[in-house]
Amino acid sequence: MCSIQSSLHHLVNVSFKPNLPNPERILYAALAPCPQTFSVLKSACRTWEDHLSAQISILCEEKQTAEMIKLGGGFWDGGFAVLENMPSPPSQEEDAAEEEEWEREATSTLETLGSVHVEGGPTADHAFHVSQLAIILDRTSSLLETFATGLRDGNFDPESSEYPTMTRFFAHLCLYLRMIDITVPPLATQVILEAYLQVLEAAGQRELIAIRAICDVLASLELTADVNERRLALTHVHMVAVVTAERTIDRAFELLPKMKGPLPSVIALQATPSDTTFEDGTHDTALEQATVILRYFLGAGRVSLAKNLVEMLPRELASIDQPEERATEYLHYRQFFTIWDSLDRVVECQSLEVSIMNRDTRAAWLSDYTGLMDQAYDVIVKLLTSDWMMLDETGDRRSRELTRVRQIYVPELILRLHVVLYASREHVPENLKRALKLANIVADSRYELYDDFLHLDGRRLGEYLDAVRRATIAGLEGGGSDPFKVIMP
Repeated sequence: MCSIQSSLHHLVNVSFKPNLPNPERILYAALAPCPQTFSVLKSACRTWEDHLSAQISILCEEKQTAEMIKLGGGFWDGGFAVLENMPSPPSQEEDAAEEEEWEREATSTLETLGSVHVEGGPTADHAFHVSQLAIILDRTSSLLETFATGLRDGNFDPESSEYPTMTRFFAHLCLYLRMIDITVPPLATQVILEAYLQVLEAAGQRELIAIRAICDVLASLELTADVNERRLALTHVHMVAVVTAERTIDRAFELLPKMKGPLPSVIALQATPSDTTFEDGTHDTALEQATVILRYFLGAGRVSLAKNLVEMLPRELASIDQPEERATEYLHYRQFFTIWDSLDRVVECQSLEVSIMNRDTRAAWLSDYTGLMDQAYDVIVKLLTSDWMMLDETGDRRSRELTRVRQIYVPELILRLHVVLYASREHVPENLKRALKLANIVADSRYELYDDFLHLDGRRLGEYLDAVRRATIAGLEGGGSDPFKVIMP
């Protein structure tokens, strides 16, 4: 059986045979990279990357061979006898000393790449090769400080063709190292990022300036940073945050699909039971962007997403009164979510009824149930009889989106209210009369609620009329043939 060691020795010897063609000798040397074959490998190196690859291969192979020798050579060198007589592992002190010695030798070897001669491609003193070697040798902080010092001292010509590329590389390197929790010198990082922002400014790429500045601020924060720390950091990039938010929203809506097709049924779509808000001066922008997003979410039937967004926004947005049209729209959204929650509470309370309640428990439950239904009825009727989402008709995108929102949620609220009133008729008989009186409000020409039912892609008026028909039949269950009896005083 041929051992690994003997095979390596054979490859080393073959690589030095003068009668073999150079490509073949290089191949054998590459199969057995070691200090003995380095001269052969070096003869094949043309670029700096070739030299780097050769040195790394030799270092790794030598380290692996040394570890195998410490274990007795392994199975292929000594068979089962080696496995049965494994030497004791070295102590932690011995192992640490050996690692330290190997690291010194590896560092010394790799440092020679800083002055190696190359026949093709960028030389060893090219900035990217200097950077690559510094990163490999774990000297990144020194690298960044050296580059930042060169920027401060004016050692680099901003007009050179390589200046934008170099500043971009080092700026991205700083941000990436921060992202993976590797400490970088803060002052050097600031100098590098400022230089890159100047390059972007000169190129007219203002949107990238905003993104980079925000990245810098956010990357500087620990993962455990609280809201106050984030607020303080973002104060320093007030205007940048505004630009970033606007660019982000614009880009997002370019990518989002247009709202079209049938109006969604929200009951079927419902799930189971930014930085522009930190600074007071950006609240106007936050309100503007929030209404845009809310229109999209509600127009797509995503009530939960829209509600979550409103809950994330600062309460101060509700006190903004200019421009009036936008402020009114936002207040209409808050009114809607209050109503939506009231209906959810009615359904939740209804589900708490159980057959084994005692008299006091049932009385308390019925009182809560009745009170929640009264509250839901009052707020919904108030919304239906107001100009909710009936803003100026301009025919623009915003106007079309608001119309779509109204055509989805006015019928939805009417149907949901009718359902809870009808379902509670056994506990609160008065609610059957309310359900039928609701039809009068829908039919009232002053409010034009029926128009919201008649949209071709929406929920047809017939669906609601069928629910009213069932309520009318339920009113006859008490006896008699007068369908108006149930709504009479």
